[in-house]
Amino acid sequence: MTTNTTKRVALAAIVSRDPNPETRLDFGIGLAVEHEPGYYPQPKLGRYASFELASAEAERGNAILGLSPDEAARIICSSMYVGRRAK
Repeated sequence: MTTNTTKRVALAAIVSRDPNPETRLDFGIGLAVEHEPGYYPQPKLGRYASFELASAEAERGNAILGLSPDEAARIICSSMYVGRRAK
């Protein structure tokens, strides 16, 4: 019996940790790995003036990865709740 250890990834719009006050490009894209906490900023994927623009670009990227919006949302949400357990 083999176990598939490949984790899925999804792109998400993020608030930049290093906003550029001259251009007002304060949003970017992060890579979320299924069931891993947090995300990895992807500065090479661009910076955006609004969360909506960054989100639209992340959705396009997820479509290229073959993910539906629901699948991408599940992957992203799984990265937000790792390590938390109900008491």
